[in-house]
Amino acid sequence: QEAAFVDFLGRLHGTSGRAVELEDMLLKATRSAAAGRCAIERPDGGSQPEATCQAVPELLAAQANGELPDDEELAAHLDGCPICRATASRLSRAESAFAGASGWGQHPKTSAAAESAPADEEPPPPPAPWVGDEPLAAPAPPAADDEQRLAPARPATVVMRRRAGGLIGATRQRARNIVGRRAR
Repeated sequence: QEAAFVDFLGRLHGTSGRAVELEDMLLKATRSAAAGRCAIERPDGGSQPEATCQAVPELLAAQANGELPDDEELAAHLDGCPICRATASRLSRAESAFAGASGWGQHPKTSAAAESAPADEEPPPPPAPWVGDEPLAAPAPPAADDEQRLAPARPATVVMRRRAGGLIGATRQRARNIVGRRAR
C-alpha cells in the first residue's frame, strides 16, 4: 500500500494544474478517514462519552477541510473537555506526520486546535486509544521513468489442502517437495 501511495504522489507531482486540487482532495479524504478511526472513550472506562465528544473528530476534520466555519461551540467544548482536546492533539500530530511524509504543509485550523491546549497539560489517563498512532515508515523516493519496482515479497507460508486434511501453513519449499513427490 505504501508503494502505491508513493507512486500516486509521484504521478500527482508530475501533473501540472490539477496537482493542488488532487492534493487537497487526498488530504481531505485522509482527514475524514482518520476522524472515522479515532475512538474517544471515557478515562474511567465507563460507557460511551457524551454525544458531543463522539462527534468531535468528524467536526475537527470538517473544520480543517473548510466544510465547517469557525465554530465557537466546538472551540468552547475543546477548551472545557480534556478528552476532546487530547483527541484534537492526536489528530494534529497525525496530520503533521502525514504532511511530513508527503511533503505537504499542515492546515492552520488543525494545528490551531492542538495549540489551544497548554503545553504542560497532559491528556487524562488513560489516553483515548487510536489505531493511527503507529510510527510511520519513511516513503520511498518516487520511481524514475525507466526504473521498475518489484512487488513486495510474499510470505513464506502457503495454505494447501488435500482430500484428507492436507497441509496448512506449510512453507513453500516443503510444498514444492510434497508436490514433486506426488508427480513422480
